[in-house]
Amino acid sequence: MNLIKPLTLILTVLLFSGCAFMHSLDDNLPQQAEEWMQNKEYTRVINTLAYIHPGHPHYKSLTALREAALQKALQYETYILTRGKQLLDEQQWHQSYLIYEQGLQKLPDSAAIQQAMDELTTQRDTYIRKLSYQLLYNKSLMILANIPIQNKINTASQDNAHYLNQVKQQASEKDEVAVELLDCAEYSLHANQLITSQKCLELAGRLYPKPLPKRLLKLQEQLNKKRKSLSQQLSKSAQTNLTAARDALKNGKLKQAMDYLQKVPPEEQQKPAVIKLQTQLGKQIKLAVKKGAAIGRKLYSTGKIKAAMEKWQALQVLDPKNPALQKLIERAQRVLKKLESLGENKPASASKQRTTK
Repeated sequence: MNLIKPLTLILTVLLFSGCAFMHSLDDNLPQQAEEWMQNKEYTRVINTLAYIHPGHPHYKSLTALREAALQKALQYETYILTRGKQLLDEQQWHQSYLIYEQGLQKLPDSAAIQQAMDELTTQRDTYIRKLSYQLLYNKSLMILANIPIQNKINTASQDNAHYLNQVKQQASEKDEVAVELLDCAEYSLHANQLITSQKCLELAGRLYPKPLPKRLLKLQEQLNKKRKSLSQQLSKSAQTNLTAARDALKNGKLKQAMDYLQKVPPEEQQKPAVIKLQTQLGKQIKLAVKKGAAIGRKLYSTGKIKAAMEKWQALQVLDPKNPALQKLIERAQRVLKKLESLGENKPASASKQRTTK
């Protein structure tokens, strides 16, 4: 039992430190490290020299070499990522994969290169699947175009074993393609590629005899539900403006809330979340107009015509189609115009009286 802990410790060191620790004990380490540097095995240099003790005769030079390896590793990683991305943009999938593979051979601990390779693999799989579905569409359309011809052959060759066997093979191929189309529809549905899913379902529906299989009907139902759900979701732009409008309304900034709501794209104006906030804003505007109009009337009744008109005009910005506000503003304008006219005539009359005297 007393030997278990020491043995466990030794095994742990060997597992986690690996060859790096063992190489750090080599007498020929400086030359070995230089060879690794030349071969761009920077991770090996970095990991091995991490175990160099200050008492090592070449500690100073090896420490400097490790720092150089760190810099070189960063530069090499950048090169691999840049070159791999360039090849990927050119759709040179295999060459890009080889570049990342080469990078990982030299820098096996590089999380960035590993992530780039994983993304490449995912992107390539998606690309290949898209192309394979295109082949499936073409095959489906060809089968559909050949069905009338096959039916004629079947009618005319009921006593010909060769043609009858050919018709059976074509019918079997049609069934296989129909199943593949349902697989395509199901995968695309789960991947939220709804247009592709619908296209596969439509083609499968044309290949299958009536009544349609339960699987097809179930997938169509799921697709319709997801479409309905997605139709109620907002785009990033609409969600941003809706959130800003909601915050403005909460802070009593009604005009600002209106402006943000107007920035929601027209095609999303009728979505439930937008309509709900529009209704809330409408109620707040109605209340604000009612209170503001009453304040304006008080100002008007005390002879503060201009202040009353300005109050009503400010409210009209919130509710431009309000007929009651328009009438109040027009009445105030008429009164102000009349007062202005009286003010202009008064000095003229006084001047005339002085001239007469």
